[in-house]
Amino acid sequence: MKDFVKQYDIKHKIQRLYIHWDVSTQCNFHCTYCYAIESYGKEWGSIDKWFKQKLIINNIGRASLPVFLGLLGGEPTLHPHYDELIDNCYSAIKKHKDGRLYVTTNGSRGNGFFEDHKFYNQMYFLFSFHPEYEGKYGKKFETLVNNITIARRRGFKCKVNVMLHYDSRFWKKTHKFIDDIECIEGLEIHPHWLYRDGNPHAGVVNYTHKFYREFKRFEEYPGYFTFEDQSGGKELFNDYNMFRDEQNYNFKGWNCWHNNYEISWDGKVRNVCFADKEDLLLRNFNFFKNIKKICPVVCPHTSCSCDGLLKIYKERQNDKA
Repeated sequence: MKDFVKQYDIKHKIQRLYIHWDVSTQCNFHCTYCYAIESYGKEWGSIDKWFKQKLIINNIGRASLPVFLGLLGGEPTLHPHYDELIDNCYSAIKKHKDGRLYVTTNGSRGNGFFEDHKFYNQMYFLFSFHPEYEGKYGKKFETLVNNITIARRRGFKCKVNVMLHYDSRFWKKTHKFIDDIECIEGLEIHPHWLYRDGNPHAGVVNYTHKFYREFKRFEEYPGYFTFEDQSGGKELFNDYNMFRDEQNYNFKGWNCWHNNYEISWDGKVRNVCFADKEDLLLRNFNFFKNIKKICPVVCPHTSCSCDGLLKIYKERQNDKA
C-alpha cells in the first residue's frame, strides 16, 4: 500500500449518486455511540411533514444519474407512512437500471413486519446489530436473527452491520450473534468500526489491542477496498485490515470522484465531505437533476476513516486513469 496511486471499492460506481436520507430522527433505541443523536441534538425525535418529504422524493426522482438511495434515521421502519414512503422511493430510483434502494433498520420489529413487507427486486435491507439492546431483540437476539432469515428467504438482498462495541462486556454476545447469522445463505456481514465523535474524518474510537485480538475472525473476511499502484497492480483489503491499529488514510490533495450526499430530516442536502455547502431541496427542485456527471474534486481532508468514503474512487494528482 506504500506507493498506491488509486483507491476505491471494486463494486462502487463512479457515475451514480449515493444519497443517504434521514427520513426521521425517531427511534426506539438510544445507543451510546449513535452519531445521529449527538449531531441532531434537540432535533432528535423529529420528522418533517409528509407532503414535504414527497417533494424531496420527487427531487430524487428527477436525478440525471442513477441513484443508490439509503433511508436512515432514526429507525425508518417506524415512519408513519412507511409503505407509501418505500413505494414512492422505489418508483424514483427505478427510472435508471442502476438505481437501488436500501433501508437501514435495527431489526427489532416483529417478525410479521418482514413477512408481510412488499417485495421489491432492487431493494436491500441493511440490518444493524446493536449489542446494547438485547432486551429489544428477545432472548439471544432471536427477533433480529429471525427477521434477517425471513428477509433472505423472501429474496431481499441483505447486509448486516455488526456494530463493534469497544466495551468487552458485549464481545461474547457479538460473537454468538455472528455465529448465528454466518450460516444464512447469501447474507453479507459487515463489521462496523465506530468513528470517534461520529466524525468520519476523526479516526475510529480507541479500540484496544485486546479488541483486535478478540475479533481477529474478521481478518479472514473477503477484501473489497482496492489499492492500485502505478503499474496497475492491485491489493484488496477488508475492514479489519483497514482499521486495525486505528489506521487513517490521508488523501488531501488527491482527485476524488465524490458522489455521496446526505439529506437531513428537514430537507437540507450536502456533499458528505463538504459540510459547509448546504442547499434546501424544497427550494432547489433541480438539485439532483443538475448533476449531469461526477467530476473530480480535490480532497481537503487529512484523514479518512469511514468505510463509505473509502469506497469512492480517488486518484493521486498527475497520475492519469
